[in-house]
Amino acid sequence: MTEIFCLTPSSILKSARSCSESSMTRKIKNTFHSPVRMVVVSFLILIAAGALLLALPAASRSGSTIGFVDSLFTATSAVCVSGITVADTFETWNIFGQLVILFLIQVGGLGLVTFVVFFGVSISRKIGIRNMQLAREAVGFGSSFDAATLVKLIVKVSLGIELCGACLLLLRFIPEFGVGMGMYISSFLAVSAFCNAGFDVLPHSSGESLGLLNYNSDPIVLPVLSILVILGGLGFVVWYDILFNKRQRALMMHTKVVLVITALLLFIGMSSVLLFEWDNEKTLKNLPLLGKINSAFFQSATLRTAGFFSLNPAGFTGITKLIAICLMCIGGAPGSTASGIKVTTLAVIWKTISCFVKGQNETIIGGKRVSKQLVYKAISTFGIALFAVAVSSSVVCYATRNQNVSGLDVVFDSVAAINTVGLSAGAVDIAQAGWMLKLIFGLFMFIGRVGPVSLMFAFLREPPEKGVVLPDAQIMIG
Repeated sequence: MTEIFCLTPSSILKSARSCSESSMTRKIKNTFHSPVRMVVVSFLILIAAGALLLALPAASRSGSTIGFVDSLFTATSAVCVSGITVADTFETWNIFGQLVILFLIQVGGLGLVTFVVFFGVSISRKIGIRNMQLAREAVGFGSSFDAATLVKLIVKVSLGIELCGACLLLLRFIPEFGVGMGMYISSFLAVSAFCNAGFDVLPHSSGESLGLLNYNSDPIVLPVLSILVILGGLGFVVWYDILFNKRQRALMMHTKVVLVITALLLFIGMSSVLLFEWDNEKTLKNLPLLGKINSAFFQSATLRTAGFFSLNPAGFTGITKLIAICLMCIGGAPGSTASGIKVTTLAVIWKTISCFVKGQNETIIGGKRVSKQLVYKAISTFGIALFAVAVSSSVVCYATRNQNVSGLDVVFDSVAAINTVGLSAGAVDIAQAGWMLKLIFGLFMFIGRVGPVSLMFAFLREPPEKGVVLPDAQIMIG
C-alpha cells in the first residue's frame, strides 16, 4: 500500500514548531543535567521562596512589608548562612518571619539537595545514580563514600548536635527570659551557630541591639556557641570518618589535615586577639580575665565563618583586622557549613610551596603524595578567590568613595560578604545602603556560599579535548 505525504504550509509550520520545542527541551535538560548546576539552582529557588515569604506583611512586626529588596537580601543572607542583615532580626520580624529565617538557615546550611535526598532515601530506602551524584556535589565528597549513608548521617547528626547545643543554652536563657522565650532563643541560636549563620533573636536592652556583647564573661553561652560553630565547620566527611569509618584503624589524611589546620587557626586567632586587643579600650581592656579569654576564643572560632561577635569588629586594631581578613578568606573545611577557600586548600598550597623550596617535584603531606590535579585545583581555588576579593573590594571602594572610610575597613567588609561572614568594620552601613549596593552584597554572599570555583564549573566548564597532544610551552617564571 502506497502512502502519499502532502507538504502544506500548516504541516511545515507544525513540524518546525515541534523541532523547536524538542530543541528547547534538550537545552533545558542539558542545562540541569550537571549536578553542580542543580545545586546552584536549588539555592536560587530557596532564596526566591524565602524572599517572597519575608516580603509578606504577615512576616513583620509592623504589619506592613519591609520591601522586596530587603526581604531578598535577608533571604539571601539566611540561605547563604552569612548573617549580614539590613534590619534587626528580633525587632523587624515577628515569630513567623523569624521562623522563615530559621528554616532558610537550616536548609541553606545543610543544602536543599541534602534534605531532598534524605527524605527520598528515608521513604524509598534507595537512591538512584542521579540523586547520588547530586548528593555528592551538594555535600562535597568523593565517589568512595556511600552517598545514602552519609546524607542520613549529615541530617541526623546535625539535628542531634543542634539539640544538644540548645539544651546547654537553656541553662542560661531560661533563667533570663523564661521557659518559652528561653527555649526559643536557645533553639534559634543553636541552629544559627551550627550552620555558621550569625543570626540571633536576642531581645534588646534599652532599645539597642547588643547581640552577644553582654555575654563576654558568661561561661555557657560563648563556649557552647563556639563549639557549635567549630563542629559545623569541620565538614561532613570528617564526621563520617570519625564515627563510621571503622574499616581502617587510622583516620583519613583529609580528616587529619582538617583537624590539625583547624586547631592551628583557632590558636592563631585566639592568640592574635589576646595579643593585639588586650589594652584596646574598644574591645578587651575593660573585660575581666575570663571575659578576655572567652571573647578571644569565641572570635577566633567565628571570624572564619560564623559572623557572631562578642567584640565590635569596628573597634579592632589594624593588625587584628588584617589577621581577621586572612581567617575569613580561609574559612572552614570542604563539605561543611562554612565558606572560604577551605583549610585543605591552604594546607595543599603551603605544602606545595614548602616542597618546591626544598627541591621536591611532588607535594607531600604526611608521607603521601598529593596528585597534580588536586594541586592545580587548590591553586585555582586560591587564585579565583583572590580575584573575587579584589573585584568585591573594588566595587565597595567605589561605592564608598564619598565616605571617610579606610581601605582596610573596605577590604574587611568585602571579604566578610564574599566569604559569608556576617561581620562589618563599619565601611558599609548596609541598612542605609541603596538597593543597588544591597543587591551587589547579596550577589557576593551567593557567590561565596556556592563557591566561585563551583559557579564557574557550573556554567563555563568545557569537556577536555581527547587525543590531542600539545607541544610544551617555554615560559620563564620568577
